[in-house]
This record gives sequence, structure tokens and C-alpha cells, in this order.
Amino acid sequence: MLGSYLGDRTTHRRLSERALLRRYLVGCVIWGAIFLVLPGSLKPVWYSLFGWTSVVIAGLRARRFPANIKKPALLIVAAGVVALTGGIVRVVDGAVRGSDYPFPSVADAFSFASLILFLSAILMIVQRRVGRLTLDPVLDAIIGGVAIALIEWRLILLPYLQHSSVPHAHKVTNLIYAALSLLLVVAALLALVSGAQRSLSNRLLAAGLVTTFALDLVATLVTAGYLPSDARLYVAPFAFMFGVAGLLHPSVIMLTSPPSDPALQRRLTNKRIGILALALLTPPLLILTELLVGSSEGMALPAVAALALAPLVVTRLGRLVRQNEQLAETEESLRYVGERLVSAESAADIVRIITIGAEQLLNKNFIYAQLLTELHAIPQTVELQTLDEASRQALKDVVATELHFSGELESRLGSDSSTWSFGSVLMSVDHHAALLVHSRRPLGDNERNAVAALCRETALAFQAHDLTEQQVLQRSEERFGALIDNSSDIVLVLQ
Repeated sequence: MLGSYLGDRTTHRRLSERALLRRYLVGCVIWGAIFLVLPGSLKPVWYSLFGWTSVVIAGLRARRFPANIKKPALLIVAAGVVALTGGIVRVVDGAVRGSDYPFPSVADAFSFASLILFLSAILMIVQRRVGRLTLDPVLDAIIGGVAIALIEWRLILLPYLQHSSVPHAHKVTNLIYAALSLLLVVAALLALVSGAQRSLSNRLLAAGLVTTFALDLVATLVTAGYLPSDARLYVAPFAFMFGVAGLLHPSVIMLTSPPSDPALQRRLTNKRIGILALALLTPPLLILTELLVGSSEGMALPAVAALALAPLVVTRLGRLVRQNEQLAETEESLRYVGERLVSAESAADIVRIITIGAEQLLNKNFIYAQLLTELHAIPQTVELQTLDEASRQALKDVVATELHFSGELESRLGSDSSTWSFGSVLMSVDHHAALLVHSRRPLGDNERNAVAALCRETALAFQAHDLTEQQVLQRSEERFGALIDNSSDIVLVLQ
């Protein structure tokens, strides 16, 4: 009954969240229709009203988020608040200076702060998703960022810096905007390749990020005189709309959830192929464009970029190929261990197979492995006589954490700089074990995942072994009971 009540509450909460999202989107459509027919003098006020309403709605929603997503969500809301405050400051500055759009202005400091807050939110989300960043997603993000920076520089910034007659201060300010926007793109690529749970909320927030980057490009063209000053007002509302809609959608609870398959971070996925293809194709396409327009001035930069990107792409492809080979070897070893466990006839066979499997998985990193099955008597168990005092204490600490699921790992450095790793093995509801693995160096991500999988296979093997013994015992009892029930008939026959 309690489960039914909680389920009803969850369903009601999700329906309420979806209703709030629908009302917000309907409000956006109505606001947009009114915005299009308003005179130009009232559009900035109408935009400001929409922006403040959006951040208030998002802020009230973010305050009720779980702790793991509350802080990055509030950072996103704070970025919107600071950006809107900067808009007000720019209007006041313009009134004082007698300009419709003062640039540079003290308001630019608020815009810089807004971009930095947004960047901090993205990095916090990535950190909470993956825990510890590795070199591979960072390389992917840098490669993609360099390619996008090359496009932005060649098509927008370089013509602006070379041919625009605006003052030097304008150019420096726009370069700062471009650098911060590029950092946002790199952070977004890092979030993309690091992996996440697929959700509509993530896609909406990503759309808001893309719109923010586009807004910076529009602002650059406005300050260069290529676009009217109100062009920003037609782009900026979409950044608020997408961002707030992403925070209002019920799937936002998965914002910081780790990827469903950690191994995807080391596989050659379509996302990585797209980023690497963009990096390889961008320089030659820019060179081809210069040739088609009959200009040779801009060919040097794409040529240098091609020379810089090629080693990065080759290095990344080499690492991906090597990691895929290691993953294939690990999967083959785990498959072999699983096949052997199916044919195991006793608990001793399971222990022996798991020990051999750990050695195969860790290869040169392997020193020692043992399945400790009597964790309730750690100080007295004979199994621990091979461990040094530091490792015994580490194992006691691991047991004290009361691990409840098979595959949870804890690692401690040994006295000789080696690593002792202990994986939880749930043999039954009231019987826990631990797989001890002694390695020459700390386990990498691939090795930790393999040891965790080995712990889960161990738990399944013991549970299957116990179930088989129970079935055999049950059959034996049924035969014996049948024999007793029919004993009088047997005696009568013998007489």
C-alpha cells in the first residue's frame, strides 16, 4: 500500500511538472507573438520582462531539485540573472552616455560573469557524471574546439579585425567574448563525449548553449555594424526559453546521472567520429573556399591548423584503437570466466576460476588475488595470513563501510606502493564476501570495470551453486519421504 501511495505521488508530481512546462511554452509562444508586433522602442522592455519571468520560474523550480543537481541548476539560473542585470546596466549606461548600445561598457563585466557561471555549471555537471576526467574526452573536446575556433576565426573574427574601422577597445572586448564562448563550446563537447543518460532535458539545455554561442556571434556582427542593434533581441530569448524548458522538464533529474555504459567513453562512437571528421575536414574546406573566391590571403591559417590538428587526430585514433582492443580482450576474458563458472561443481571450483580470471584480466598488473568468504571473522581468518598489517586494516575499513551490492570497489595503497583493491560480493542476503586483488599499480578504469564485473559473476555463481544444492537436497528429501510413506507397502510385499 505504501508503494502504491509513493507511486501515485511520483506520477502526480511528474504530471504537475509537465503541466508547468506546457504552460511556460504556451507563454513563450504568446510572448513571441506580441514581441513581433510591438514597436522597436518597447521590444527591449518586453524582452527584459520575459527574461526575468523565466529566471524566476527556473529558480523556484531549481530550489526543489535533489542535492546532486541543485547547485549546477542554480548556477545556470544565476548566469541568466547576471546576464539580465548586465542588460539593465547597459541601458542605464547608454542613457548616461547618450548611446542606444554603449560598447564597450561596464555591463560587459556582467556578461563575462554570466558566461563564466554557465561554464562552471557545465564543468560541474561533467564532474558529477564521470567523477574523474581522463585524457581521452579532454582530447576530443580540444580537437573539436580547435576546429570550431578555426571556423569562427576565419569566417567572422578575422574579417572583423582586418576590415572593421571600430576602435581597438571594441575589438579586444569582442575577442574576450569569443574566447569565453569558445570555452563554453569546448565544455559542451566535453559533456557530449563524456557520456550521459539520454534525456530531453539534456537536449534542451544543449540547445540553450548553442543559442548562447550564436548570440555571441550576432553581438559581434552588431558591434561591427553588419547587423542592427536589435538583432540580439531576436536570438537571446531562445537561450532563455531552451534553458528554462530544460530545467522544467521532468527528465532534469538525470542531469548528473553517470552514463549507462562507462565503456562508451573509450569506444569509437558516432559522436567521436563526428568530432574527428569535423577536425579533419575543416582546414581543407576553408582552403577550398579561399581558392573558389580567388583569394590566397587566408590560406596560411587553415594550412597551419591542418598541420596542428593532424597529429592530435592521429593520436586520438591510435588511443581509441588500442582501447578497443583492450576492451575486446577484457570481454573475451570475462566471457571465458563466465563459461567456466557455468560448469563449476563446487565452491572451491568457483574460487579457483575467479582467481585465474583475475590474473587473466589484469595481466602484467597482477600480483595476487583471493576470494575472502568469511568477512564476519576477519581478525581470525586464516585467509588473511598472507596480507600485511596495512592491508588487513584496509580490508577492515572496507567491511566497516557495509557494502551492499556486488561490484562495489574500494582501493588502498600498500606499504610497497602497490594497490590492494577489494570488491564486494553478495553471496546471499546475509552473507557477504570480498574479492581481494593485489596489483602493481592503481587499477585503471577498464581494469576496475573488469574486476567489478568479476565480483558480480562471482555472486551469481555462488547463488546458482546454492540454488542447485537446495534443489538437490529437496529432491533427496522428496525421495526419502516417498520411501517412508511407502514403507508399509514394501514390508507387505516382502512378507
